Amino acid sequence: MVILRQFLARSLSRQGAALLFTAIVVLGSTVGSNAAPLEYFTRVSVNTEGYICRIDGRMGLGQEIGGIGTLNDFRTDLGLPADQWALRLCTAIRPLQHHELRLYGSIPESYEGGRILDRDLVTPNNRYPAGTEIESEMAYASFGFGYDLDFLIGPRYYTGLHGDLKYLHSMVRFRDAAGLGLEDVIYVDELLPCLGVHVEAMFPAIGNIFRGPLRPGGFARMTYGISPNYLNYVDVSIGLTADIAGAWGRRLHVRVGFEHETFFHQQEFFSGKALEFKRNGVLISVTGTF
Repeated sequence: MVILRQFLARSLSRQGAALLFTAIVVLGSTVGSNAAPLEYFTRVSVNTEGYICRIDGRMGLGQEIGGIGTLNDFRTDLGLPADQWALRLCTAIRPLQHHELRLYGSIPESYEGGRILDRDLVTPNNRYPAGTEIESEMAYASFGFGYDLDFLIGPRYYTGLHGDLKYLHSMVRFRDAAGLGLEDVIYVDELLPCLGVHVEAMFPAIGNIFRGPLRPGGFARMTYGISPNYLNYVDVSIGLTADIAGAWGRRLHVRVGFEHETFFHQQEFFSGKALEFKRNGVLISVTGTF
């Protein structure tokens, strides 16, 4: 089952990469290149990003050495809320035309839940019989530093590669509500190197359409973790953009799209612990450039 799950995770990652590549080709084919690339001066941007999402995930507490054992579902077993939201902030500077440096982070998230078990949960340390009322808790946060290299850039598009050094924190805990001292917890605290590809293109100007201060377009971005520490991480987003030009080079940039984020981590392989986390939702982003 572990091999099958890892195979499926890799297959989904390949499908995400194929989807992103297709989006890049489609967006790239719509852009106009009838002018020289824009002249960039040093620009600073501040981004606020809201993510309204639905989670799915499981935590494994193995009953044997080297085995994951039963994976306990976040919602059906632990009673954690399915609908969540996140707020992320990012500051970026573009000192040169093709280069951008980013510093970003999410507001730490914390969710609580609980339920009465309808089956036995057995972990290496405890046994929770059916009928036990449990309380559960989940926390998530990420912070990082990124670098974008836009090797193709024009008046209405840019595309390139990016690298990130991301700190990822996640915690899932559950315990008996009666205070008998039964508790199990899994932590993920990893410094994760990532690589990815991104593209953004404004729709071509035809006649007098899209020639004013408002320029709509589309974007796609994929980030893939390359950590060797039993951690698979993928973040894919795709959607529509609107760029509103202002005076003296100031701009307001709005994005609305779909984002998928997932990781699977066997952080304590020999003790049989594993954590699987997925979420899909609507991404809303507002960026001011100065």
